[in-house]
Amino acid sequence: MKPLHPFSTFTYYRRNKRRVLPVLLIIALLVVGINAVVEVVASFADTAYQYNDSLQCLSMIIPRTALTVEPSLIAQVKSHPYVAMAIPTNGFSIYVDLLVGQEYFSVLGLKEQDIPEVLQRCQVQVKEGRLLRPSSNEVMLSEAIVRARGLHLGDKIGNPVNERDAMPTEFVLVGILDGQVNLGAVSYEFLASHELYAPRREIWLVFPEQGEKEAMDRFLEQTIASQQTRLWDHNALQRQLTASFQNMYLIIAILDVIIVSVVTVAIVLLNYIYFMQRLDEFGMLYALGFSRRTLVARVFREVAVSAVVAGGAGVILSWACFLWLQVNVYAPRGFELNVFSFRPLLYTIPVPVAVIVGSVVPITWVLAHFDPVTIIERR
Repeated sequence: MKPLHPFSTFTYYRRNKRRVLPVLLIIALLVVGINAVVEVVASFADTAYQYNDSLQCLSMIIPRTALTVEPSLIAQVKSHPYVAMAIPTNGFSIYVDLLVGQEYFSVLGLKEQDIPEVLQRCQVQVKEGRLLRPSSNEVMLSEAIVRARGLHLGDKIGNPVNERDAMPTEFVLVGILDGQVNLGAVSYEFLASHELYAPRREIWLVFPEQGEKEAMDRFLEQTIASQQTRLWDHNALQRQLTASFQNMYLIIAILDVIIVSVVTVAIVLLNYIYFMQRLDEFGMLYALGFSRRTLVARVFREVAVSAVVAGGAGVILSWACFLWLQVNVYAPRGFELNVFSFRPLLYTIPVPVAVIVGSVVPITWVLAHFDPVTIIERR
């Protein structure tokens, strides 16, 4: 094996482990901490999106004041070439506990003839159990919701089983669904005929022709938005999630700046102290013919390589932590954590950059003004 050059950056690391390792550890742990905060907060938004991802295959027309949508408007929607099907739903919402707080999941009230069509258009199938029977207190739920609620086939939801559910009667879980999106369904006929659920607000589900979802949503946005109705589609969901989480991301960004600044100052001071302890070495190198520019480049390499390596190690360690959280915390509760996410890089890239700039600038100033003769005579 070829020996390292005496002036190699890695030779310095090998000979000065006690100086280098604390700096590497601080940077890596800082990156892990920032990544963890950013990704866990982002997972809340991902979960909220996950519970509404049926908007990928359908859009909802919701009456604002009345119990149903004007028939003339529904007729106009049904006649549009981008619309494949429009059906009424009279369902309800059930709660799902998150790691912090809770989210509500919409369960659709579907007519008997509409259930197979809705499942097909949303590319969802029954994984366990069976389809619900019409006019019965039976419910089908996606597997993610079943896991999040800790349910099994035959379990019941609703009052009095769980008072936090919005339904005044019990529903028996008879089917666990799996597919492209999360769906829940109960019998439209049961809700429409039960006195405890009357009167029911009727929402309309609009399904696009193949490949025309975006075009259909643009048509609906231009057509149905009024004081009487509103559109709940993928774009509306994205706007709501952005508005809900933008303040949280702003707070994280402010805290990120504060924490990175404080830790960077500490690391810069460490690097400066270590450099001043090596000032004799740099004075000797300058006397031997190494230019100031060469010495600055050497310092830059030493600081940059350590900062980048520590930052990369922090990212990899973060992924390992996220994988553990996904397997042991998120997945058992029906949640998804983006394990190999690059979203936190926006918040962690400033860490090595700040360390490099903050360390190299003052050291460059020292090298530009130091007197090697004085240093050598002092020896």
